Amino acid sequence: MPDKHLSPVRVFPGKKWKVSEVEAKEWSGPFASVLRVMLVGGLPDPVGLPYHRVTIITGNCYSGYDGETETEGWVMPQKEGGTPLVIAWNGLIYPIVADKGAADLGKSVARMMTAEDEAAWSDVGESTQATFGNYSLIQGLYLTRLGFSEAAKHLLEIRERPLDPPSLKQELILQWIWNHYERAVCAHMRGDPRMALASLSGCREAMASLKQVVEKSEPERDWIGSWAKGLPMLGKECERRLKSGKLNWFNTKKFVEEKPSVQELVNGLARIALSQNGQPGDVPLWESLVVKALVAKGNDAMEPLLKCLENDERLTQSVHFWRSYHRSRTILGVHEAALYGLQSLLGANFFRLASTGDSLSSRDPGYRKKLAAVIRTEWEKYGKAVGVERSFRILKDDSAGIEAWWDAGATLFPREEYDEHLDEWVLPSGPIPGEPLREFKNPSVSDLFEKRAREAGQLILKDAEDAGRARLALLSMLLDWDEQRGKLAIEQLIKSWMKDQSWEREGVNVLVSIISEVIDQVPEVLAVFEAMAWKFQPDRYEAYPFHSGFVTKMHAAHRGKLKRKDLWTDPKSPWCLQKLELDALEDVVGCWREQKLVDQSPYRELVFRLLADDSTCGKIFIKKEEPKIVWLAADDGASGRELPEGAKVGLKPGEDLAVRRKDVVGRALEDSRYLREEKVELLEYYWPVKDRDKWLARIVAEITKKGTPLKGQEE
Repeated sequence: MPDKHLSPVRVFPGKKWKVSEVEAKEWSGPFASVLRVMLVGGLPDPVGLPYHRVTIITGNCYSGYDGETETEGWVMPQKEGGTPLVIAWNGLIYPIVADKGAADLGKSVARMMTAEDEAAWSDVGESTQATFGNYSLIQGLYLTRLGFSEAAKHLLEIRERPLDPPSLKQELILQWIWNHYERAVCAHMRGDPRMALASLSGCREAMASLKQVVEKSEPERDWIGSWAKGLPMLGKECERRLKSGKLNWFNTKKFVEEKPSVQELVNGLARIALSQNGQPGDVPLWESLVVKALVAKGNDAMEPLLKCLENDERLTQSVHFWRSYHRSRTILGVHEAALYGLQSLLGANFFRLASTGDSLSSRDPGYRKKLAAVIRTEWEKYGKAVGVERSFRILKDDSAGIEAWWDAGATLFPREEYDEHLDEWVLPSGPIPGEPLREFKNPSVSDLFEKRAREAGQLILKDAEDAGRARLALLSMLLDWDEQRGKLAIEQLIKSWMKDQSWEREGVNVLVSIISEVIDQVPEVLAVFEAMAWKFQPDRYEAYPFHSGFVTKMHAAHRGKLKRKDLWTDPKSPWCLQKLELDALEDVVGCWREQKLVDQSPYRELVFRLLADDSTCGKIFIKKEEPKIVWLAADDGASGRELPEGAKVGLKPGEDLAVRRKDVVGRALEDSRYLREEKVELLEYYWPVKDRDKWLARIVAEITKKGTPLKGQEE
C-alpha cells in the first residue's frame, strides 16, 4: 500500500446536530423517527454541503485494503492547510484522495429507484457500504434527511429482511457503530493505525451516545456483541505502532532474507498480515515466512515462543471471521502465531478449534498459560528435542499411541506449498526433512514405521477410532521412506484382504485412500478396487465430491488391467448405467464431463447410448393447490422448487411429466464446450418434450463434430 494512502488524521471532526423541531416535522417515511435520534447521537449531517464524486481508501476483511474506491459524498468545509474530508454514504468521514468535482445526487437517486430486489443490497463490507449503488440501511437516513422520502421507502421495500429482525432503530444504530469498527479493523490490517484510531474514537462515541437509546427500546437483545470486547486491545496496539513508527505494508520476504535473530523474528510476528482462506476458513499463520524462519531456528526458538504464547499482548495484522457478512472479527494475537511455530517445532497439534469461528485469540489469557504449560511438558518429555529428532523419539516410544506416531511420521516428509506462479500446490525440492535419520539403526525408521503400522492393524480389531486410517498413513510413509519394504508390507496386507475378503471390514474411505495413494507403486491394490467397485453402490463412496469420482478415475486409468471391464454396462454391476437412479446417473456423467472423458472411448459411446435412452427414471408434477411449485419425484423422494417467472412448462397443475434418462444425461453434460455459447441455458425437466429433444439434439450434434477415435486405438 503506498504511503500516500495512510490516513493523515487520527481524529475526525465531530458535530452533533442541534434539535430542530421545524426540520424534523418535514421528514416522512420509515426512517424519520430514527433520523433525529442518530443525528443527535453524532451521525454526520450532510445538509448544506456540496455533493461530489470522490476517491477514498477503503478495506475488506480479507486483506484490509480495497484500494482507491470511487464514490459520491458530501465534501466538508476545509480549514487552510487541512485535510479535505468527505461524508460517505456509510455515515463515516474519510480523507479525500482525489476530488473529481460535483456529482448529480438527483440522478444517483433516480438510478436507485430502478432497483427491483435485494440483489442490489450490500449490508456488509466497508467499500460497498461507502458506495451509493450498493444499498444499505444508513443510506435511508441520508435520503430522508435530504428530502428523498420516497426513495428511502423504496430502499426498505427491496430489502431482504432478517428472520428475527430487531427494530429499525436498533438495526440502524448497530450498523453505524459496526461501520466504525469494521473500518478500524481494515485500517489496522493494512498498517494504518491513524485511521484505525480515528474509527475507534468514532465507535466509542457512538456507543456512548446511543447505548441508552438501544437498551431502552429492546432491553432483551444483545445490543452490541462480543466483537466490542476487542476495542481496548486494538486501540492499545495502534498506539504502540504509532509510537514505534511501524506503519504501512511490511516487506516480510526482505525482512526474513536479512537473517534476523530469534528475538527480531519474535518481534516481527506482529507484522504478519495473512488473509483468511475462505469462509468459513482459517488464517494460515503457519505459512508466514516469519513463523517458518523461527521454526528453522530449532531449539533456540522454543523458549522465546513459549514466553510469547504465555504473555505477549500484541496483535498481528491478520483477522479471523466466521463469515464476511456476519458481525464477527477477531484480530489474531501474536501469541497465536507463536503457537503455530511451537506446533511445527514439536510436530504435534496442541490446540483444536471448537467451531468455524473459533481461534486461540478468542480464548482467555488463563487458557494460553495452561496451553503453554502443556507444550512445555511435551517438549521436556523427549529431552527437549525438536524437529525430526523428536519425531524419531516419539516413533520409538511404545506408549505414545497411534495419533502421536502418525503425526511424528508425517514430519519426516515435506508439506506441499502453494506456488503462486504455477497456481498449484507443489512439494518443495531438495532433501526431505527426515533425511538425517537414515543413519539411525536398530531400530531404523523403516523398522518403526512397519512396527507401528502392524500395531495400528491390531487396534482395528478392537474398533479403535482412526486405527484404519493410521495404518494406511504409516504404510504410505513406509512406502515413501523405503519403497522396497513398503511395497512388500502393502502386498502382504492386500493378500490377506483378498484371501478371505476381509477388505470388506475396512472403512470404505480408508480403502479409497490407500488405493489412491499407492496404486502407481503397488499395482496389486487394483484387485481391491475391482472387488470394491463390484460390491458397493455409488452412495457408499463419500470421500470425493462426486460419489463416482474415485471409480471413474480408477476405471479410466486402469481399465486395460481389470479382469471385469464392463463396469458401466453389466446388469450385475452396481454401476450399470441402465440401473443407476437419477442422482447417481447425473453424478456419473457430470464426473465424466469434469474429467474430460466424454470425448474419449468408451465413455463417448456410452454417452451416445444414454442420449438415446427414453426410459423413465423420475417424474415432474405440479399440484393444483401449489401452481407455482414444480416437484421432481425420483429415488424414493420428492423435492419442490418455485417456477421462475416466464418459464416454459410442459404440464399443467394436476398433471405429471416423465423425466427420461436422456434428459438427466443432457442436463449433466451442460457445458459451453458442447453448446459453443458463453451463456448456456440449462435443460429443465419441466420443459415440454419437444423443447428438451431440441436441446438434446444440439448436444448430440456438437459431440459428433469432435470425431470418434477408432475402436481399439490407444487413447
